[in-house]
Amino acid sequence: TLSPGGTLAGGERPQHRAMFLAVHTTALTAHHASAVRARWQRPARMLASIPDMDMVDAQGEWFGDGLRFSCTQCGNCCSGSPGHIYFTAAEGVAMSGRLGVSLDEFYRRFVKRVQLEAGGTNGAFLYTLAEKAAPGAEGQDCILLDRSSGRRLCSVYESRPAQCRSWPFWASNVGSAKDWDEAKADTPCPGMGAGALVPAAAVARLARQDEEAEQAMVLAAIDGSSEVEAAWIKAHRQDSG
Repeated sequence: TLSPGGTLAGGERPQHRAMFLAVHTTALTAHHASAVRARWQRPARMLASIPDMDMVDAQGEWFGDGLRFSCTQCGNCCSGSPGHIYFTAAEGVAMSGRLGVSLDEFYRRFVKRVQLEAGGTNGAFLYTLAEKAAPGAEGQDCILLDRSSGRRLCSVYESRPAQCRSWPFWASNVGSAKDWDEAKADTPCPGMGAGALVPAAAVARLARQDEEAEQAMVLAAIDGSSEVEAAWIKAHRQDSG
């Protein structure tokens, strides 16, 4: 969730588009950061609310037969409680192309930044797709959610970020059967537990990629090497100039 100042804050369980970043519950210390910088020497529970892959592997028996999922295009994972969709610089280029806007315009209109509230981050920022008010009492929509047809559809579906493509097989959702059931109910996601069977190996691979992407994103923010941040700064400098 976001505090009034736009920073990541603790309190509520992140839902839907939140990647369960635990920077609001556990400080990212300098020791943690240096450990991961050292060629992916993993810190102990750097992202505390995301099961590390050792945990996912150890608990893998619960989805040993695979998990069923089929997207119904209900749009629930793109709407509801405030959350975050993070993306790479390459994904930003793809989304801007799909929208038919310049990269600078994409970062000015469709992206917001949130500040890490964690020890040792030195005021680092993360960058996420923005949100807009949903009709009625539905909360927030992803800025790219299109309701104009009477349905809730992604306007960049073919170029959506990996975070969206990997739903619901996030590390935070597959750590246990309880996590899976809670995500299904909280979203709610009618496609979870239905449709095609996704093999256990594919589930574990997607969860691993999810966690590693978060680690890389946080460390790039701390190190000042984020290509997304560079693009966002460039866009806003040109806007102000």
